[in-house]
Amino acid sequence: MKVIGAGLPRTGTLSLQAALHQLNYPCYHMESLIRRPSHIQHWHELLNGESAMDWHCLFQGFEAAVDAPACFYVQEILQAYPDAKVILTVRDPEAWYASMLTLRKIMRNMGWLRRFIPRLARLGRYNRPLLKRFGFDPFSASKEEIIRNFHIHNKNIEQIIPKERLLIFQVSEGWEPLCSFLGCAVPQGNPFPHLNAGTETIKKKLALLVLAELSLLGMIIAIIMAFTRFL
Repeated sequence: MKVIGAGLPRTGTLSLQAALHQLNYPCYHMESLIRRPSHIQHWHELLNGESAMDWHCLFQGFEAAVDAPACFYVQEILQAYPDAKVILTVRDPEAWYASMLTLRKIMRNMGWLRRFIPRLARLGRYNRPLLKRFGFDPFSASKEEIIRNFHIHNKNIEQIIPKERLLIFQVSEGWEPLCSFLGCAVPQGNPFPHLNAGTETIKKKLALLVLAELSLLGMIIAIIMAFTRFL
């Protein structure tokens, strides 16, 4: 693990993930949990204090981690990777809060899908307690509380991370500050990725996930039917 993203969800973490991928840093993100259901259980046990996390096993194959849940465990991850650099993605608090409300829509949209996709059900059961634990639950916390915790989180990161290892970054700044911080060349001919994970984008991704699950189910049924012919 070489890079830890300390920025909260909805601060451009999806764009940062895509940028880090282009810079050859395979990057862990909340979306990674959908493809790795066993990871949800590990994070859930850590959240509830049931077991410690084996960070090296969890992040095997990755060189960076951004977004939740990693952003809430920066200090713990740094203990396992003391030489890692930290990137704190930030944005205007009011705009960020408005974007955070999208999570509420996303969680609601996931409701009916959980009947078809067990991994989404597991993720849903984890996401709400995670956000609630750290004061960012868009269902129960007030706007003032959420924005206050936004400032507290960012200030805490600035206090615990040495300045030479911390980049405070807005994705609107593009490649230059990021590449300078990481000591790598700016990708030529590739604009900095600006990905907006709004509700429509999420809906499309969830729809593709449903189709993939149904296709897999169809294949399993077909194999079972073909196999039973020979019984």
